[in-house]
Amino acid sequence: FWDAAQAMARSYLEKFPEAKDRLDKKIIIARAYINLNQFQNAVDYLKSIKSEADAEREPEIQFYIGEALLRAGQYEEAIAEFVKIPLLSKKTKLQWEASALYYSGQCYEKLGRIDDAIRMYKEIIKRPGIDLVLKKDAEKRIKQIQ
Repeated sequence: FWDAAQAMARSYLEKFPEAKDRLDKKIIIARAYINLNQFQNAVDYLKSIKSEADAEREPEIQFYIGEALLRAGQYEEAIAEFVKIPLLSKKTKLQWEASALYYSGQCYEKLGRIDDAIRMYKEIIKRPGIDLVLKKDAEKRIKQIQ
């Protein structure tokens, strides 16, 4: 499936290089790399397209960089990429900030750094503008690991 999705997105970009939805297709290519376990290709590709993104799409691309590193087992590097979202990205309609903090917590758990994981989950709870459901998930995760 992901091979086909990537091939179709590449073909579309060749035929319509100036299409308004070209960034969407490039993100599909990158997500295909992630799902095909080609993590470094995904990271390199995402970094190369990040400059094309507006303030609404930039945190999404940044999140996928962190996700690729997380799935590659490069937890320290993933954390470094995830925390760029709440620190450097503008707030968007979607909850990329909360997701980045949550997955940073997941990485800390994988590293055995439980106090740091709890700190990330508490950050979700205390930040304004984060969806209540996500705050409750963070509370639940803290209870599970304590």
